[in-house]
Amino acid sequence: MARIPNPETKARWITLYAEYRNSGLSVNRFAAAKNVTPAAMYSWFKRLRLPTDPAPKPQANPYPSVRVSCTECGCNVRMAPKWIAKVGTPTCGCGGEMEVMQCTGSR
Repeated sequence: MARIPNPETKARWITLYAEYRNSGLSVNRFAAAKNVTPAAMYSWFKRLRLPTDPAPKPQANPYPSVRVSCTECGCNVRMAPKWIAKVGTPTCGCGGEMEVMQCTGSR
């Protein structure tokens, strides 16, 4: 038979969770400051289904690149589009011409 959590205890941990999220501290440092164990914090956060760390937000690539490939040996390099526009595609070490293959990222 499952135990029914005390509403006061549950409310206390929800309040502690809100304080923890706004503190900017690690779980260990926050637990020490509040005189609780990190294990108790993790246990309650799990029990209440509260995340301990925010989910990382995907970020767009701030540095777009263009793949340039040698037509003779297949060597690949990545370059910034501004350099291709400014000076053109490079010459490969084997002496072959390089051409733009694909663009990635966005700015």
